[in-house]
Amino acid sequence: MEQIARQRAQQAIKLRDDGNAGEARRLLLQNSKELEAFLATSPTAPARLIELNKQYQALTAPAGKPLSERKVLRELQLPAAGSATRY
Repeated sequence: MEQIARQRAQQAIKLRDDGNAGEARRLLLQNSKELEAFLATSPTAPARLIELNKQYQALTAPAGKPLSERKVLRELQLPAAGSATRY
């Protein structure tokens, strides 16, 4: 779940850089909805998924500042602190 959400976030960054903010927002909304559905069915969800969902919800809120959106999108690309590195 987290890996798919992060891949979509990377696509959203590329779309936003290319000037397609609407499509980027759609991908982030999709991430938020899917994470929300997963969290609703999983009472023992990892804290990092809960935090990731909060970040997506903040990003998809209307009238965000472009610079702060960009900063959060870049943060979403980074692996969570303490997470295992996958090669």
